[in-house]
Amino acid sequence: MRAEDVRGADPVPGRSARVNHPARCLWAVGQLRREHATIHGLARQLGTSWKTVWRAVEPELVKLAADESRFDGVTGDLTFPSAVSRRATYLATFERLGLESLGGVPGSWAAASGFDAVAALPDDTPPFALIAANDIVATGALRAALVRGWSVPGHMSLTGWDDNEQSAYLVPSLTSVVLDREELDKNSMRRLIAAVRGESPPAPATGLQRVIWRESIGAPSGVADLGFST
Repeated sequence: MRAEDVRGADPVPGRSARVNHPARCLWAVGQLRREHATIHGLARQLGTSWKTVWRAVEPELVKLAADESRFDGVTGDLTFPSAVSRRATYLATFERLGLESLGGVPGSWAAASGFDAVAALPDDTPPFALIAANDIVATGALRAALVRGWSVPGHMSLTGWDDNEQSAYLVPSLTSVVLDREELDKNSMRRLIAAVRGESPPAPATGLQRVIWRESIGAPSGVADLGFST
């Protein structure tokens, strides 16, 4: 074995350029994350050493694993006031927190809108979290992610809304938001009665929504769970 190999240098000059090119590096990262390739296998394909491949892709893998601030959203039918309100809150929250949104997609409350939104994303989309308008939309998004070979939550974290009964039995089980409809109805009636009587409205109800945390939410896949060692 040559001394250069021990120190981690590529023993053949110029071969490192084959993987250090940005497009090749992006391709290699995609192969590792979505196609379950190995460092040694990529090295053979590129005609270089595994050390060269690892030096090129490691910074990108670490960067992707550390950045959890990318989000996307699929709205409900925007002819519904509730869908418009949710979208406005989504956009305002992202602006306030300085988070990156992949755009947000108008939906229709149907599973197909979630499927189409995820299916339309570029192949090199980095790990992100998708906020679906309801659990039905989220189910379509989950299907599209699995068809594309994206792990949930490794590549795409996913949340729904309404906490439908089947959401706890999906694979992975779906994180959702449950709404206390009984308390919401009571508060709405109190406000209506106060308005009819010309009285001051009661204080807005709090704690009406509760997140049900399940398996579809998690940290992005990182170097530690790619299944290879150096």
